[in-house]
Amino acid sequence: MNLMADAPEPTDNGVTGNQTVGSVDIPPDAGPPLVGELLPNTFRGLATENPKNFGGTQSARIFDAWVNDLVNERDRAKLLAEENQSKLDQALAELHAERLEIVRLEGGLGQNFRLGLAQRACTFISPFLFGIAVDVYKTYPNQSYLIFVFAGVLLLTNFIPGRGKRR
Repeated sequence: MNLMADAPEPTDNGVTGNQTVGSVDIPPDAGPPLVGELLPNTFRGLATENPKNFGGTQSARIFDAWVNDLVNERDRAKLLAEENQSKLDQALAELHAERLEIVRLEGGLGQNFRLGLAQRACTFISPFLFGIAVDVYKTYPNQSYLIFVFAGVLLLTNFIPGRGKRR
């Protein structure tokens, strides 16, 4: 055999030159290759080709049914695992959102607590200032107005509304 004589000419390579990108038709129902079915198909093929190795025809059928049962159990377990994973992901997202809400609310509580302390301090100090303003009014009426105004402003801090719920 002469390899050089049997080889085609370089211009006769079978390529027509009219191929385009995406011109290969792949059926839409074609799954990816070897998606976990290689081992079950191998066992089924072995049982079909040589049933005597599995104890005869009846035993080979039982073996095939056993493999089918294991494949079905595996598929159900995968489906259940996917469902549980999606539920877990959703629960984690809700937990994260609730933790953020707790942090926001705790920050608001701390701020409202400090505001409440300031309001109580102003309420406690304002009567003393009113008393001082009255004593100052008896001797220096013109200078006592500044103390009256300051005591009134301290008393008005009680009417500052709380922030309430923010969103």
